[in-house]
Amino acid sequence: MSEMVKLKDIVDLQNGYAFKSNDYVKLSNTLSCRMSNIRPDGKFDLEYNSRYLPDNFSDKYKNYILKDGDLIIAMTDLANDPKILGVPVLVNTKGKNVLQNQRVGKIVLKNDNIFIPYLMRALSTKRARDFYKKFSNGGLQINIGKKEILENTIPLPTLTKQKKIANTLDKANELITLRKESIKKLDELSKSIFIDMFGDPVLNLKKWKTIKLSKLGHCKNGLNYDSKENKYKIKCLGVRDFKNLTIVDDIESLQIISVDKQPAVEYLLQNKDLVFVRSNGSKELVGRCVEVYPNEEKVTFGGFCIRFRLSSDLVIVSYLLNVLTCKSMRQKMLGRGANIQNLNQQILNELDIPLPPKPLQNKFATIVEKIEEQKALYEKELKLLEDNFNSLLQKSFS
Repeated sequence: MSEMVKLKDIVDLQNGYAFKSNDYVKLSNTLSCRMSNIRPDGKFDLEYNSRYLPDNFSDKYKNYILKDGDLIIAMTDLANDPKILGVPVLVNTKGKNVLQNQRVGKIVLKNDNIFIPYLMRALSTKRARDFYKKFSNGGLQINIGKKEILENTIPLPTLTKQKKIANTLDKANELITLRKESIKKLDELSKSIFIDMFGDPVLNLKKWKTIKLSKLGHCKNGLNYDSKENKYKIKCLGVRDFKNLTIVDDIESLQIISVDKQPAVEYLLQNKDLVFVRSNGSKELVGRCVEVYPNEEKVTFGGFCIRFRLSSDLVIVSYLLNVLTCKSMRQKMLGRGANIQNLNQQILNELDIPLPPKPLQNKFATIVEKIEEQKALYEKELKLLEDNFNSLLQKSFS
């Protein structure tokens, strides 16, 4: 095993600048790099929830300019469910001026014996990230500073070995990226076919008859529960299970919660139920909808969710799911203002659902089924690739 070194012995950390909300402008070539641009999957996304600054800020705050290949790290996260705390990412400016905001730390090398891509991989291991969780003080957030970050340790082999490890991991990660892109293209294909066959459900340019969602079935808010240990254990679909999925059938991966008694039957999911994210403090997820298949297992759904159960034969579930996950329909759900971050049954019940002929819906369902079969194969391959990558990561830094 390589020598373990503290970060403070090989790097320094530069804090960002606290830009004010009234500094932001509608559009420019200069963006603020905030924590939200650091994604949980270790990717840097400059376009995620973009905030623009005046172009003259790139000169005014030139000490905070980030360049392509700079290594940055998130310094704050939610204490109960940290997703980005300590996540290291490489900056990709895409030709823009990018200024480092507060709570984003920039790693600065002290010498030339460290290969930045290797350092990024070393800091992305579970051991390295778990180091920062211990600084939680019981509040809502974990805040780590320069001192805490630089106390972390990593193995430091020779520069030649660092490059070899980083290149091996990069090649393994490229395969994962390619497979994810293939899955994304299949999702886009389904959406494209839906629009070709039925048109935008909100604009309804094909003049289909419409019906309120409330006439097609009924909604139910999810189960509220506390975190204390109780006698009865049950699997629970929660906000964290939505991700980028449209169908949830991997019941084994769901969280197990404990409640004082078995939930009433109305809180148990059935095959083909649709479940929405009602609220979670992030507009990114609110309104997202999935179709669930618990099969024979007892599965409930959390209080931040709303279940919709179809009871009409005017539509089929696969068609309705695509209506409700269409970008324009989701915008309509959340169209009450930029700061609205919750959904309720009244909003859902009032949605106008187009009613194309059932044979056309069935034709679409057949196409989607074939696409989903291919997607399932790709997702199985992706799981194997990710397991292989994590195994390589563990071996490289153990």
